[in-house]
Amino acid sequence: VGNLPANMYIGSDHNGSNHANGLFDDLRISAIARSDTEWTNAYASGQPLPVDAWTTLKLDFNGNLNAQKGAP
Repeated sequence: VGNLPANMYIGSDHNGSNHANGLFDDLRISAIARSDTEWTNAYASGQPLPVDAWTTLKLDFNGNLNAQKGAP
């Protein structure tokens, strides 16, 4: 992904002036970069990627704080 800044902002740019114009239904943090094929296949299936060994954290925005983690 190249050089990343010290801080990452989800939903806006680095200074908070340009906000995302949409809804987030889940947040996934993985320990690897997912391939374009993985994302394309997941999008086409209408289902999220499964929680796997590379999933550091996955949160569903469904009103509770049930976090899912992959196997250690």
